[in-house]
Amino acid sequence: MSTTGAGVANPFRRVTSPLTPEALVELPPDCEGIAFSQPLAEDDYRQLAELFERQPDKRLLASQLESAPPQCAITDLGFLRFFPKLHRFASTLPLLQTLEGIQYLQRATDVTIFKAQHLMSAAPLAALTNLDYLWLDGHFTERESLRQLTGVTYFRMGYAGKIPDLSFLPPNLTRFSMALGSVTDISALTDLPHLNDLSFHKVHSIADLSPLAGVTGLCSLYLAYLNKVTALFDMSALTELTELTVSMLTHLTDLRPVLTAPNLTTLSVYGLPALQPGSWHETCTGWLAQGKPPFWE
Repeated sequence: MSTTGAGVANPFRRVTSPLTPEALVELPPDCEGIAFSQPLAEDDYRQLAELFERQPDKRLLASQLESAPPQCAITDLGFLRFFPKLHRFASTLPLLQTLEGIQYLQRATDVTIFKAQHLMSAAPLAALTNLDYLWLDGHFTERESLRQLTGVTYFRMGYAGKIPDLSFLPPNLTRFSMALGSVTDISALTDLPHLNDLSFHKVHSIADLSPLAGVTGLCSLYLAYLNKVTALFDMSALTELTELTVSMLTHLTDLRPVLTAPNLTTLSVYGLPALQPGSWHETCTGWLAQGKPPFWE
């Protein structure tokens, strides 16, 4: 059986075993890929693999609810042995217990592991030497293995708790995003020479942003809902920085450090109730004195 999703709300063709002939026809341009929510027959996996070989830009999505019956639960990624040529894979599998099987994706360039609720080792990911984009959502051990992913340029993390530092990050990142995580020491970012786009959202454990003064290649910086941050940092060395968002830093006392960024042109500010008296006024007047249009309009 199969059903075909349409529109933004359901961009995948959803399939179940046994596959119908309609499930194996070429995917239209507006279809993201193939999705399944329960294990398929081995021959069905093989047929889908052939479809992805013909359309390598499409994504395979394994998606399941936490309430899935035990007999249908997907707890590992062994089914990926049928997809050695797959380029794009994503999973939303709250019952997943291991990443074993991900290593079969030797040609993968784009991998997302979303809503992983069990503590798992990240080590199997080290085999994905062609990977360019990685999104890990959950708690992972052996994170140091990610340093081997020298091809990854964009790395997103979510719900990553109790991380002492960022020394595990792939070395050639140009973009890094962390949301709803827990890390205190961000100084390892200075070891990423190509990093130009950085985002921290609801990473409540971050208190010290001063290491960002040494991430001199930054072009875009997004800081939101960082409840422990009370101060920004000297941005004079960030000569490439043109876009900055400072949002809902509820304990931030002084906004004036943004004026030290020599080439900042786009500034978004919202929700800063703890600013010291006069800080907002001096920031606004200093911004205008630099010949820039108002950022508050």
